[in-house]
Amino acid sequence: MALTKFTNTYLITNRAYPQEQWARYIYPCTQGALWFYTAPGQYNSNTAAYTPANPTATNIVPPAFAAALTRDLQVAIANGCPQITVYVHGLANYFSDTCNELGTYGTNLQAQGYNGLVIGFDWPSYGEVESYEYYGSLPYSFPPSKLSGTIRDNINGSVKSFRTLLTILSNICKQNNAKLNFMCHSEGNYMLMLAMNRIDFSPTPLLNQILLMAADINTGALQTPSYSPPWSGQSWSLQQFATGVTVYWSSHDDALPYSEGWTNYHNPSFPNRLGLHGPASFGLNPDKSDQLIRNAYGLDCSLVVNRTVMNNNRVPPSVTVHSGYFYIPQVLQDMSKTFNGVPPANIPYRVSANQPDGRAYVMKVASALSTGPIEPKNESLEPEIPEGA
Repeated sequence: MALTKFTNTYLITNRAYPQEQWARYIYPCTQGALWFYTAPGQYNSNTAAYTPANPTATNIVPPAFAAALTRDLQVAIANGCPQITVYVHGLANYFSDTCNELGTYGTNLQAQGYNGLVIGFDWPSYGEVESYEYYGSLPYSFPPSKLSGTIRDNINGSVKSFRTLLTILSNICKQNNAKLNFMCHSEGNYMLMLAMNRIDFSPTPLLNQILLMAADINTGALQTPSYSPPWSGQSWSLQQFATGVTVYWSSHDDALPYSEGWTNYHNPSFPNRLGLHGPASFGLNPDKSDQLIRNAYGLDCSLVVNRTVMNNNRVPPSVTVHSGYFYIPQVLQDMSKTFNGVPPANIPYRVSANQPDGRAYVMKVASALSTGPIEPKNESLEPEIPEGA
């Protein structure tokens, strides 16, 4: 039976000037405010089609936006998937890039079995050049000390808006007996980590599945703080607020090695990137308690998310391995099953990595995918950043 299509595409942003591309005007709204945009049709990628539901930034959801979103959530429920999934982009994204990615990724996920409603959250990232020039403020601190300026300062200034978004969507899902997921890519994982750190929601928002894709955050972010060095466990609260957290990582990522070279801007105890290496530890402590938070899982996608598999399966060459997760059918099917609550050990093509806590998996290549020899990737890339960035 054919699925009923969604009427609109939904994008929420906290950019003070949403469609500006001049860095001077790219910074967060104040006081947790948001812009609420819709575009006609299902997973619309056309930036020009998006119109705001509110004349000025607000921290109260516009009634027309809430009503439209609720109607399409009812479509998702009728299609057998009572869920809203929020896509949170990485750096080097303008508003227009997020529109394009939302349309593409929503379409690709649905084609591989996910029938929930995918919407987007667009935090104020710069373009590609400025994102690398103004990545973070020095010296390193968590959270950052500023609320705008560099990429990580802008993310810090977006925390209130992200929490506004979380409260609004949690309430809509609760009213409709639906579930709320987050799908974060690259620096979008830092957005989630900052927003969920030291969280004090009342009432507590209950989240379903959190997918950390190619995460540009430290490998110790999901460790239990009491058993790890300083600066670890910044995302430990996800153990309290989410049903499950899955780290999708690949040793063949072609963007994170650059980020890993920026050691002055990263956690001194865990400088490696989660999306390149996976969680720091899957072990059990001598008292049999976990080192990794108890609802977190690591999925090593290196055998599938790499240039060889992408080329052999006609993924456009302009798509980086860093973003390849959203184009490879097998990975999209895995994501869909994860959102739908299939136990990690029961998802096809996952095999145990035989770690002490039993929560580390390796994604094997499905027979339907074309693969070939994969060259080992051991290079170390250390680009320079201006001292004042």
